[in-house]
Amino acid sequence: MRASKILSIILLAGLGLLFGSCSGGSGVIDCAAYVDRMIECEIIPPENADQLREPNILICNNWEKTYKETVMEALDACTVVPCEENQQCVYTANQLCQADVSAEIEQMCEKVSECGWEELTTMELCREALQRNQGLYMCLKPEILANYIACVRAVTCGPDGEDDWYACYGAHIVG
Repeated sequence: MRASKILSIILLAGLGLLFGSCSGGSGVIDCAAYVDRMIECEIIPPENADQLREPNILICNNWEKTYKETVMEALDACTVVPCEENQQCVYTANQLCQADVSAEIEQMCEKVSECGWEELTTMELCREALQRNQGLYMCLKPEILANYIACVRAVTCGPDGEDDWYACYGAHIVG
């Protein structure tokens, strides 16, 4: 899997949380109720609901493992607000993700630029690319983000290094 695909997946996952698309699972958030509310309120277009429901079950179940619990609790509360208040509720919940992750991006970029993965051969290019994933990094539980960074920094540069970088993403963020 190419890094650009990883970065796209990360962006989509982050946007998914921002716009609230998940269902199924049990835990901090009742994802079935959450996605049903998103469909009722037409945040998830009803004409696409059948196709989007099952894939979003997997996404939400992953959030249960990797995202900050306070964010998940706040999103769960959005299942009971009137539709006209739903988007504001989701937006407010996502504000709980706010954190300074610049040091974490810097740590990853030291390794990524050293190895030249995804042709990110300078710190500046890497920072710019990983900044696009800032929303995801801010929402991750601190221990998940720390483990991901440790995995990335432990990867050896070389022909398999880029694949190993993607494997860190899969193991720690996709789960």
